[in-house]
Amino acid sequence: MKNCYETYPFSEKNIKVMRPGGVALTDEMILACGLDESAKVLDVGCGIGTVVHHLRSKYGYDVMGIDCSPILIQKGLINVPGLSIKVGNAEDLPYLESTLDCILMECTLSVFQNPQQVLKEAYRVMQSGSKLVISDVYLKERSCPSSIKSSVKTEKEVKQLIRTQGFKILKWSEKTPLLHSYIAEMIWNQSGDQKSGFLSEFCSLTGVSGLKLGYFSLVAEK
Repeated sequence: MKNCYETYPFSEKNIKVMRPGGVALTDEMILACGLDESAKVLDVGCGIGTVVHHLRSKYGYDVMGIDCSPILIQKGLINVPGLSIKVGNAEDLPYLESTLDCILMECTLSVFQNPQQVLKEAYRVMQSGSKLVISDVYLKERSCPSSIKSSVKTEKEVKQLIRTQGFKILKWSEKTPLLHSYIAEMIWNQSGDQKSGFLSEFCSLTGVSGLKLGYFSLVAEK
């Protein structure tokens, strides 16, 4: 499957964090977790490692990142040599049981083919009391379940999915205005074929074209 993130033209003039809210939303969610400075944090779907570098620099956490794309990992290591990011499979995390204090999944849960297994793996490697941080799109309504093949879920479905894997949801925040402003900013900053290219590829990947979307942030606990 084509990875639309791999072809996005990351540069100083373009958006470096490919999701609504950027690192400001990451900061908001991380601070809500109340982590110690020595916390071990994993960014699942880290892309070029922007958040890994940000959290290490700003808070001093022991932050690691994995992504399924060798291309994005290579770009990240070129940008910041020695950054703790590597190619990895979210369904089979290369970490021991009960070793992590926090896992981030920012705008990634909706694109995983098997989100149940991804969350199961997250639960396995997290310590008791550890925090799971998620931000992502969700369906405002599912009016025709049989005809919608989207991997994106409704609020109720997202919460059920997370609770079924053993997590306790501590906070759900409505962030849909960030989605609207992000799309507007991305279109404004792009030119020519890029204006429709990334958006159409993302919609094709998630199956959300033409559907009414919202955006949320969530903090859960093991």
